[in-house]
Amino acid sequence: MLEKLIGESKVLERAIAGEKLGMQDGIELMKYDNLYMIGAVADATRQKLVGNKVTFTASSYLNYTNVCAASCQICAFYRKENDNDAYTLTPGQIEGRVSAAKKMGATEMHIVGGFHPKLSLDYYESMMKIIKKNHPELKIKAFTAAEIFFFAKLTKNSVKEVLSRLKNSGLDSLPWWGRRVVPSRN
Repeated sequence: MLEKLIGESKVLERAIAGEKLGMQDGIELMKYDNLYMIGAVADATRQKLVGNKVTFTASSYLNYTNVCAASCQICAFYRKENDNDAYTLTPGQIEGRVSAAKKMGATEMHIVGGFHPKLSLDYYESMMKIIKKNHPELKIKAFTAAEIFFFAKLTKNSVKEVLSRLKNSGLDSLPWWGRRVVPSRN
């Protein structure tokens, strides 16, 4: 039945046929004015792929520090190290917050901070390790691409080395935002 209703969109026709969609298809769908049809096609596709199984992520947000060397004018979050309300969480504080989030149903920790000028890569590795040791079922989505780039510069390691060490310590993925801060390689 959906096939008859979606005749006005080639992208939706391809989606219902099981074809992989690209970025341009996504842009076209953003302009499509029938949100209910997009939802119906997405649901039909999900049913074809996994039946009636539906999953979601309960993500808890954790800022490990508000100390940041960047001092961006548009940011109300950052503090300088000596500011009265500057903070950097200890491993024990991080563990406490992660445990509390898990008790409230979190399945993922979304962890970001700023460009702390004095934290070592060991700090970040320890953070990942303590979370994975005590909560192995939690997914860790942490550190923007800009933070990773900063860690590399600060510690004089390559981005690849920083990512490898964090992954080996328990990092599962990076959040997508912040990627625009790292220069593109066109």
